Amino acid sequence: MKPINFIKKWIASFCNRGGVFAETVMKIGLVVIVGGLVLVVLKTAIPDLFTKLILKIKTTLEITCILY
Repeated sequence: MKPINFIKKWIASFCNRGGVFAETVMKIGLVVIVGGLVLVVLKTAIPDLFTKLILKIKTTLEITCILY
């Protein structure tokens, strides 16, 4: 049995209109999980990107100032 089918059946057991409700809950859950993962990636990747960019600009400016 696939995990998704198991989850659908488990959710469907808690309501009388299980099919539609289970699909809706699965879609909402998927959006929440994917959104959370995107936020985690952005929170960790974007600051590192900006930090590296700022350090590169800083070293470039320092090298330029030393040369002149």
